[in-house]
Amino acid sequence: MWRYLIDPSCVVRCLPGATLESSSEDGLSHEGSVTVKLGALSVSYRGAAEFAEVDQHAHKLVVHAKGREKTGTGSAEMSMQA
Repeated sequence: MWRYLIDPSCVVRCLPGATLESSSEDGLSHEGSVTVKLGALSVSYRGAAEFAEVDQHAHKLVVHAKGREKTGTGSAEMSMQA
C-alpha cells in the first residue's frame, strides 16, 4: 500500500478526470490537471503538487498542492497527510 501511495502515476488512476503531466527527477514535484464535475457544473484546474515530507520508515507522507482554473479566475489549494 505504501509504495502505491507514493507513486503519483498510480494514485492519479483513482481520480476520475485527473492526468499526471510531468514529475521532477527526484519524484517530489508533480504537475497535472483535473476536471471536477458536480451535476451540470464542470471545472478544470491545472496545478502542481509537492511531496513536502516522505518518511519511508514511519510511512508518513505530506503533500501540498495548488492549482488555477484553466478558463476562469478560480484557484484551489490542499494539504494532505497520510
